[in-house]
Amino acid sequence: AAHWHRWPPLPTLRARGLPRSDSYGSPWQHPHPRPRPRGSRRWLVAHAMDESTPGGTGQGTKRRAGSASPATSYGEIDPALCEAVRQSLAGEFESLKDDFQLQVAKVTNDFAALSQTTVAKVENVVVASIAPLQQELREHGKRLGEHDERIALLERELADLKATASAQKTDTAALSHSVDRVTREIALAAEKVPPPAPVPVDTWDRDLDHTILRINLPDAVSADSVRAALAPILADANVVAESVSLIAPRRLAVSARWTARVSGEPRAAARRVGNILGALRGDDGWRQLQATTPAGGHTRMYVGADQNPRQIREQVLLKRLQKVMLKEFPGHDWFQLRRETAIAVSFKRAARLVVTPDDAKLEVNTALFNDLRLDPEQLRHAWSDELVAAGSDVQWTS
Repeated sequence: AAHWHRWPPLPTLRARGLPRSDSYGSPWQHPHPRPRPRGSRRWLVAHAMDESTPGGTGQGTKRRAGSASPATSYGEIDPALCEAVRQSLAGEFESLKDDFQLQVAKVTNDFAALSQTTVAKVENVVVASIAPLQQELREHGKRLGEHDERIALLERELADLKATASAQKTDTAALSHSVDRVTREIALAAEKVPPPAPVPVDTWDRDLDHTILRINLPDAVSADSVRAALAPILADANVVAESVSLIAPRRLAVSARWTARVSGEPRAAARRVGNILGALRGDDGWRQLQATTPAGGHTRMYVGADQNPRQIREQVLLKRLQKVMLKEFPGHDWFQLRRETAIAVSFKRAARLVVTPDDAKLEVNTALFNDLRLDPEQLRHAWSDELVAAGSDVQWTS
């Protein structure tokens, strides 16, 4: 790169008798000065007083003849040349000014066009981005409106339910009061109604008494113990405990068999007995009742509907026949058909009892026994031995 420095040094210029000013009017000189075009602004300034220049005064960079010092007075500058230089500079300045204004206007127009284009593009991008969001917001608003309507509907339904529940609560309280009043009236009326005539117990095939319950226990207990065991069942059946009387055979104070009679009109008493039997069946099967013995122990208590002597004898003998068949033929699942007083296997009747007050006839399905490869005579002999041991008469049928 070129380096600016003083060239040549000032002492050297003075020693050689050269002027202090170079052609540029400055002591600073580039070692290799770039030539200036003839007629340029700097050329005019540098050669304004040169005598070799047309229009110059000869008082430029050359020394005047006879001058003792290189830095003594110079000649005057030509006013016409200065005016020409001024006009040239003024024209060039106006041209540059016009060019600059044109460039500024062009840049301004380009910037405005670019700004409009950019703003339009940005607006398009923003609109394109906002449109789906606005659509989604409208859909959300619609769904929220539907949810609000549903919530309002649920609130109205809830208010209606509360009003209905309040009215039903009032009606239920009034109904409960009425039921209590009717129950008391029925209890008072039942005390005035004489109990039905007792049915003869020893009649073989008598009609059943639906106003009583039969209570059986392995051990003898008192009436108070039976009543205490029946209390929860009567409460669940909504039966007044005072309307139930306990009777033992021969009016014994302690007995293993009791009869519970429900007082009142026969049909109402029969309904109460049905409620008590229904309360005996719980969620997990039949409820087990325990009574307290006089010794302080506990014994199982069985409660059932009324049965005549024929039903009792049929049930006892049917249980014995099932026991005998399970013992003699253990490889089969024998079960009872109580209504038919029969024993069946695989839903087929194998044996049936015909029970009378004096005897019990055994009827055998010989075809089924042959299919099962069983001996009917073996059953007959075993059943005869069972009845002889129990002291009953036996009659056989083929």
